[in-house]
Amino acid sequence: MFERFTERARQVVVLAQDEARALRDDHIGTEHLLLGLMREEPGVAARVLGEAGLDVDVVRDRLRAIVGERDDPSPGAIPFSPGAKAALEAALRESLDVGHNFIGTEHILLGILRNPEPQVSAVLAAAGGDVDELVASAEQALPGRSIVEIAPDIMGFERLTEFARGAIVFAQDEARSLNHNYVGTEHVLLGLLREEHGGAARALSAVGIRSDAARDQVRRTVGAGDLPVVGQIPFTPHARRILALAREEASALNHWSVGTEHLLLGLIGRHGGVATEILVQLGADPARIGDEVHRLLAVMVFERPQRSPEIAVPCPACGANLAVFPIVTEHAAGFRIASDHHAECPACGGRYRLRFEVDLSPA
Repeated sequence: MFERFTERARQVVVLAQDEARALRDDHIGTEHLLLGLMREEPGVAARVLGEAGLDVDVVRDRLRAIVGERDDPSPGAIPFSPGAKAALEAALRESLDVGHNFIGTEHILLGILRNPEPQVSAVLAAAGGDVDELVASAEQALPGRSIVEIAPDIMGFERLTEFARGAIVFAQDEARSLNHNYVGTEHVLLGLLREEHGGAARALSAVGIRSDAARDQVRRTVGAGDLPVVGQIPFTPHARRILALAREEASALNHWSVGTEHLLLGLIGRHGGVATEILVQLGADPARIGDEVHRLLAVMVFERPQRSPEIAVPCPACGANLAVFPIVTEHAAGFRIASDHHAECPACGGRYRLRFEVDLSPA
C-alpha cells in the first residue's frame, strides 16, 4: 500500500509520528495523522482543512486538552493504532473507488473522516470544524475520474507532481464555475494561477498576470454558460494536447516529473489556443513567460531517481518495506541471496522473522 503514497502522503506519516512523539504517545493514532495532514501545508488535505478555518496549533491544543499527555516519552519506533491502520486502509479504498493509482493527502483525510474515531470528532468539534462539511470539501478536492482516465494515454498520471494535479483539479473547478461543459486551455491557465504553490503561478505573477484579471478576461472572451454542469467535465482536444506537450517539455529537459512549469510551457506554445489569446490580451509576452519558467526550472530537480534492481519484503500488517535487498546482476552466473533474521517494520513497529532464499540465474 505505501508504494502508492505520494511524497506528500509519505511526509504526512513522518509528521504524524513526530506529533505522537511530541505528545509522548505510545502509538500513532488518527489524531496524529490529522495533525500531520495539517502540517504538510502544500498538500490538498491541508488546503481543505485550512479553508475550513482550522489551525494546526489550535487543533493540537484541543487534542492535549481532550486526551491529555503521557509523563514519559515512548522509546523506539511508535506503532500505528488499529484505528490509524484502518484509516490508511480506508484511504486506499478511497483512491481505488475513484479510479486513482496513487494515495494522496486528500485520500488519507477522507479515510480518517468517513468514520472518525471519537477523539478526532471531539477535537474537530472543539476547534470549530464540521466533519460532514470537511468530507464534502475533500470529495470536491479529489481529482476527477476523467483526469485519471485520460492520463495514461497522454502523459502517465504518476508523473504529475502534486501541484500539477492540483492545477488540473482547479481547471475543472474553473470550468464548472463558468457553467462550461468542457475543460479548455483557458481553464488550465486559470488552474495554474490558482495553484499558488506551483512554479507556473510564480512565473505568471512575475510578468504581471493575476488570477482575478485572467478570470475576468476569460469571461469576456468566451462567456459563461446558462446552466450548471453536472457530472464529470471532459477535456477538449486542445487541452489534451497541452498535457501531452507538457510531458514532451519535461522529457526534453531530462525531467521525470511533470510540474506546473511544464504545463505552462505547453500552454504558451502554438497550441495554447484560447489561453494564449487570454495572455496576449492581458499584455503578457509568451516568450518572456517562457524565460521566467526556464529560470525557475534551472534551480529545480525533476530527475527520476536512479534505482538499482532490488527485492523488497513488505510488512504483512501495513505494507511498508521490512527489508530491501539490492540485486547484483553484473555476473553472468546469476544472483543468489539467502536470509534468516528478525526485522522490525519502520512504519507500524511489527516484528517478524524473515527466512527466504532467492536464486536468479540465466534460463
